[in-house]
Amino acid sequence: MISGDTSQALPPTDAWELRFDWILSVFMWLAFVFGVALANAADIRPTTLVWSAGVTGLYATILQVMPRQARRQQWVGELVALIGIGVAIWSISITNGIDSPFLIFLAVPTVYASGVLGFRTGIETAILSTAGLMFVATSLGQSMFGTQTLQAGFLYVLISVTFAQGRRLVSEGQVRQDELIAENAAAQQRMTRLATAHNLLTSLGDLATVSELNPMSVGDAALRDLAAAVPFARGVVSITGEDGYTVVAERGPEDALGTPLSYTVSLGERTLGRLELWQSPETSIAHHQELILETLRPLALAFDNIVLLREIARRAVVEERTRVARDLHDNIGPGLASIGLGIDMAMMDTSTSEGGIRHLDSLRSNVAMLVQAVRETVEDLRSPTLESLSDHAHSLGYDIGSPGPALSIELRERRTPPTAVASEIKAIIAEAVRNAVHHAQATTITIHGDADAAEGTVMITDDGLGFDPAKRPAGHYGLIGMKERATSIGGSVSLDSAPGRGTTVTVTWKVDAS
Repeated sequence: MISGDTSQALPPTDAWELRFDWILSVFMWLAFVFGVALANAADIRPTTLVWSAGVTGLYATILQVMPRQARRQQWVGELVALIGIGVAIWSISITNGIDSPFLIFLAVPTVYASGVLGFRTGIETAILSTAGLMFVATSLGQSMFGTQTLQAGFLYVLISVTFAQGRRLVSEGQVRQDELIAENAAAQQRMTRLATAHNLLTSLGDLATVSELNPMSVGDAALRDLAAAVPFARGVVSITGEDGYTVVAERGPEDALGTPLSYTVSLGERTLGRLELWQSPETSIAHHQELILETLRPLALAFDNIVLLREIARRAVVEERTRVARDLHDNIGPGLASIGLGIDMAMMDTSTSEGGIRHLDSLRSNVAMLVQAVRETVEDLRSPTLESLSDHAHSLGYDIGSPGPALSIELRERRTPPTAVASEIKAIIAEAVRNAVHHAQATTITIHGDADAAEGTVMITDDGLGFDPAKRPAGHYGLIGMKERATSIGGSVSLDSAPGRGTTVTVTWKVDAS
């Protein structure tokens, strides 16, 4: 009878199912009560009335209590519709045929099939109902194509079309509503991702404003803002270097369990770093993947800008040193040599007095020292190993890593000191930072001051425990070593500290022109 009409079954919606259940129940029981009432009023034998009312009532009760999920299955629905047609046709056949009071009850299977199984099944049910009614009319000697028969058949088809199309419209509206809800949820997720990325960009902008844009501060900002939206147990940010990955920021306990999820921080085809996130046993971050990837974009841009700016600064310093070295070698050097030659010729003049010769000899010695200083300066400027004090300070930040103290670098460096001087200053800075990390239990270390090729002052300040400088702990010779290094370049180291208020190490130097 009815083909497998699964393509016609529309998506279920709880709201529609509840409405249809109510409509079907009201229609079915009204048709039943109406049929019983008319049968009771008509000249129908009580026994026949009892049988017809009992069978139709039993069918209505079964359809009423049947689970919704079972009714929606195609083969179950078709079977229920067929049984309903059979029950209604049998009741009509024993209660006056085309004049039966149960003629309206024959529309119940059509209402059910149209509303549950779809348009095609509903039409097929209506046609079968009409054909069954015609068969009963013929078997009882009534007109197969009489007015009542045709009107009943048209009514069944009309009910089928009305219910099927009404259900389709309601279901399509519900589907569209579900799509809008899904789109709204997706938009909310996009807004969350954009808000997280915006917060990170704002944090990076604030860091850039206060001259703290370095890999450590950027990594800390990324983990802090990501933690506000993603429930990870532990996070680690690393930056790519010549020797692989260097950890620059950490958040969360080190004893986090499981294998971390690893995300590459990249820009185009260039790998700039890595983000590792550990999940907690209670929560999963699997559904936060898009948000995490959205956060990686500003992080990659920040890392790329840091690397780019430092490379530009390094090249600018190299080019400037090369230019200065070239000018010294090509202009000032020959000029000094020419002055020395002129002094030598004046000293050879016999008319020059003895006092004048001594004066010229002193000038000749000064010129010779200047020529030697120029040569040493040119050699230093041409040195292939170039690391400014600022670069050295940032490399100390990499060595500290995380969760060590935060390192703030506010060093104004115009020109890097000569290699011999710079190496001692770097060693002093490294020793001061090392002491702050390992002994002072500091949470923040600041390297600040002014540096130039000829002179400078650098201060290393921490907020650690502090100590009494007059009471040097036994076996600790770091301060003595720093003072010896400073003395070797004609500089000095001073110490300002007290218990409970941190420590400041100040190194001052001035290159002696002689």
